[in-house]
Amino acid sequence: MSDHRADIGLSVQPLRAEATHFEPLVEDYFVAVCPDGHPLLAMDTVPWEALLRYPIIGVSRLSSTRAAIESVLKELSLEMDLMCEVSQIGTAGRMVAAGLGVAALPSLSFRQISAEGIGWRPLTAPHVPRSLGIITPSRGSPSAAATAMLELVREHAASLRVRFESGNATASYKGGGR
Repeated sequence: MSDHRADIGLSVQPLRAEATHFEPLVEDYFVAVCPDGHPLLAMDTVPWEALLRYPIIGVSRLSSTRAAIESVLKELSLEMDLMCEVSQIGTAGRMVAAGLGVAALPSLSFRQISAEGIGWRPLTAPHVPRSLGIITPSRGSPSAAATAMLELVREHAASLRVRFESGNATASYKGGGR
């Protein structure tokens, strides 16, 4: 993005943003993903410390998801019993469904991996929000095609807010515009 090879990007808020603008759209949070029948699914919310009592299926150390999880664990002075590390969130979901461990994943990713055999609960103590949004170059105006795409993305984010407020989604819209 900062080298001007793209008009827009969709991602979590970047750590370094000198040459880009970030417009938050959706607030995501982490959930405990467990196989059906797991004791943690009997809870309404799961403290991070409780999740870490079980073998963890972790996502790649190179991902923003893992970086956020590592930050939480450092803050809490906790370590995870990493059963294995995978590069795809879908792989983590299938391994959880097979009963090989549990995972901490962004709530929005659960919709991608939801399948028979797994359930989720919000992770708390602490609650860890993640802003997802639009990244654009700080300089210049987006192309007509990028502008049209941004309008569609903002409309979809607004529909997520409506579904969240009615209790049918796991994300909340933060609003915004340029």
